[in-house]
Amino acid sequence: MAGGKFITLVISLLFAFLALISFGFRLPVYLRQQILLIFFLAFISIIMSVGVYHNKNWAWTLSGIVLLIILINLFYAYLKVPRGFILFGTATFFSSISLFMSMVSLKKKRFRKEFDDYTEESESVSTEFTPGKYIASETGKRFHTPKCQWAEKINKDKAIWFDSEEEAVSKGYERDKCIG
Repeated sequence: MAGGKFITLVISLLFAFLALISFGFRLPVYLRQQILLIFFLAFISIIMSVGVYHNKNWAWTLSGIVLLIILINLFYAYLKVPRGFILFGTATFFSSISLFMSMVSLKKKRFRKEFDDYTEESESVSTEFTPGKYIASETGKRFHTPKCQWAEKINKDKAIWFDSEEEAVSKGYERDKCIG
């Protein structure tokens, strides 16, 4: 659950939509399609809020997109109706904070996933490797030392480890040039 981030996002969206609606009704008749855009963004924001509440990655991405559209729309509406700077400034301020918050939340989650993947890989490698072993691929013909450049290219799913050279030779593998 996102907690404070969720409340901040909801408050910013509320300010942004109030400002957009206020500007939307001041726009000339030929620009009233802005009102339709506002209602569409409000509908998407309701769906997005559920995902943000549960701290879903897709929701943070969607919130960034919606907030960016809101900011662009605010600037556009303010250029057409330059009255109401306080409302415009407040809505822009809160929308910018929420946009920053959604991007930080998205990046943080992506970094955490990459870090978890990295630690899982390092744990699996460190538990399987001890100095003095040899490695070969199930589909290859030669065995190598773990530091050999060819050993680094072996897919970990197809890696076979040997405790001695004799064991590797007995399984039908040949010595590589890297074994001195």
